[in-house]
Amino acid sequence: SIEDNIRVSSRYFKGLRTLESIVPDVQKIFMCSDLNEFGEAKTLECVDVISVNKDMMSEERCRDAHEYDKKFGVWTLNTEEEIKQAVEMGADSFFTDEAAMAVGTEGSIEGSAEDSPESDTEE
Repeated sequence: SIEDNIRVSSRYFKGLRTLESIVPDVQKIFMCSDLNEFGEAKTLECVDVISVNKDMMSEERCRDAHEYDKKFGVWTLNTEEEIKQAVEMGADSFFTDEAAMAVGTEGSIEGSAEDSPESDTEE
């Protein structure tokens, strides 16, 4: 269905609540900018993804979001180091202004994971 291909980002819970009542299957991303918002977002049914600005990116917050069955995203990552850190901590998504660099960085991370002895891929 079309809902599988739509994602809505918002800085406002009210808009996400309205969307949840109309189109519950559309993925709703809350753009979080402080710890109070993060705490509230993880408890709300209308939030599917909590996306934090890069200054709030941490393994602890990523784990916390996942414990509440929320996906964890980060914005705006524009260096290889930032992207590697996000991917390695388990972030589900990120925003960037540097798409080509991001795709290459993700590819190199995935390639090195496939080459590692702990990889669970079958040959």
